[in-house]
Amino acid sequence: MDLNSVVRNGIKPFCGQAYSDWEFRITLLLEENDCMEALEKGETESNTKNYKKKCSKAKSLIVQNISDSYLEYVKDCTTAWEMLERLKNNFERKSLSERVHLKKELTNLKYDGKSSLSTHFLKFDTILKTVERHCLSLICNGRK
Repeated sequence: MDLNSVVRNGIKPFCGQAYSDWEFRITLLLEENDCMEALEKGETESNTKNYKKKCSKAKSLIVQNISDSYLEYVKDCTTAWEMLERLKNNFERKSLSERVHLKKELTNLKYDGKSSLSTHFLKFDTILKTVERHCLSLICNGRK
């Protein structure tokens, strides 16, 4: 059995795809483990034993939920915040190609009658939430 595909904590290890879904899950896991303080930018409380403990636990949880192939992206990061920022900068799609891709998805989205109507609306909502999350405007020729 491939250890990279083992689901830990209900989270499939990050493998380069669906970053925003993985980030949502890992953030909830960190919150559940009382590690959200470790996601604050900078080390405002870096001298405290409690902060270091939370940061260490957060880094461990993040690394446990990344596929071996993608560990190289975070190996030299010193904080959990830095790890998530590095992954976000590399894998979250916010570019012009994402706009084009989303616009194409919306244009081609048609109810085929084979799947349920709720599935169709879920696809539509997913596309719109992606647009909203990335503050992308597909209307007015891509201007915000």
